[in-house]
Amino acid sequence: MKRSVFVKAGMLCFALVASLSTAGLAGAEPDEMEPQAPSGVQEMTLCPQGWFCVWNKPHFQGNWLGGTVVGTCYTPFPAPAGLNSVSNQTGHTVRLYSQEGCGGIHQDIGTGMGVDPTSIKVRAARIL
Repeated sequence: MKRSVFVKAGMLCFALVASLSTAGLAGAEPDEMEPQAPSGVQEMTLCPQGWFCVWNKPHFQGNWLGGTVVGTCYTPFPAPAGLNSVSNQTGHTVRLYSQEGCGGIHQDIGTGMGVDPTSIKVRAARIL
């Protein structure tokens, strides 16, 4: 099954995560605040639980597209200018493809993992 419909929810999730994060910091003293996550880890967690997210730029920057349905070929992703960054929060392995229609060279991303940057320009993806 191919799907060409993606959910562009990156900014909505960013706003939600940002508002939840700042709500917990209200009134906290500097020495009471949690230590900051290493660069890239916070950005990777902007991908909602149960989703895989592919950003159109490295370092989890730009807009993201993704999906949740196992076995579906998500295609085509817009041609990126460079390499992508990816977060997999699905609970399954996600296979990234270099060609539309889930073909060509592929790269597998384990559940709970993020890759920045990918080794291929992502044109399609499938949750295995």
